[in-house]
Amino acid sequence: MWAPIIFNFLATLVTIIGLFGAYYRRPSYLSLFAVWQVAALGWNAFVAAFYLELGVLRRDSDILSLGTGSRSWWQANGPNCEPQYNITHYTTSLDTKPVSVEGCLLPFHTIEVVQAAIHFLLSTMGLILAVCLLCAKRKEDDSCMYLTDCDHYVSRDVFWSHYVTTRSSAAVASPELSLYDRTFYDI
Repeated sequence: MWAPIIFNFLATLVTIIGLFGAYYRRPSYLSLFAVWQVAALGWNAFVAAFYLELGVLRRDSDILSLGTGSRSWWQANGPNCEPQYNITHYTTSLDTKPVSVEGCLLPFHTIEVVQAAIHFLLSTMGLILAVCLLCAKRKEDDSCMYLTDCDHYVSRDVFWSHYVTTRSSAAVASPELSLYDRTFYDI
């Protein structure tokens, strides 16, 4: 199933970006993570509906395999499943599909629905966390109305460049500055 593999790969990348956004308090990273969580909610709802065969969706269609003909991993590897393979002819294909699967404790589509439901819950928690962090960041930004209150928030480089520019022009304008002041401001 290639579509879920691609989606999960992208979800891993966006989750890493979201973790960086949470740690470094970057609202753009957190916003990307929140938008991805909304997409993940929709995706997992679709996967659950697909395996439950709701509406016009059918399990035997090639929607999730992107037309490659691959099947769910759980179909042959579920709990207590015993797949039967056709080994009468030699094949070089790595994609061997079982002829039949017997003895499964749970049908593969039930496992896929449970997995989609767990991912749905995790996406919901991730979305709530991202929104809470974005709201906390916004409150922090709103409390920084005056620069004197938020020295921890505003970069020192902004203050330093402003200070050096202001003092350098003052050093040129006033020749009575000491030698120490001139060398310090001429940096």
